[in-house]
Amino acid sequence: MAAANLHDSISTIECIGNADRTALLPRHEGLNVLPNTPFFAKLLRHARRNRLAIYDADMGIRKTYGDILSDALTLRQVIKSQLSPATLAALKAGSEIYIGVLSAGGYEFTVAMLAVLALGAATVPMSKSIMSA
Repeated sequence: MAAANLHDSISTIECIGNADRTALLPRHEGLNVLPNTPFFAKLLRHARRNRLAIYDADMGIRKTYGDILSDALTLRQVIKSQLSPATLAALKAGSEIYIGVLSAGGYEFTVAMLAVLALGAATVPMSKSIMSA
């Protein structure tokens, strides 16, 4: 029986050829799941150490990496709920999707950028000064 399973696996791999072998694995998704990339892995390592990531004395904001990632996951769900079914399907298929982020620099901008990246989309940062022109 093990030989049959091995044969099936080899046949599946041969069918895929040079295609992305992640097609053999379950999708890496969920409400509290971040993309499996070196960037998010590093942020998670910092979050486990409870490190301060942002300190803004003017705004009175002190946030750890864990706070940022938690807020990014929450905002990701809000953004996802506003996307059309076609856009969601395109994201799932790995198509290039761009989402604009209009915000002043700071904590909100950081969270928004991470939320968009966590969706699997590319961010298009925009400045408020562009809107006044």
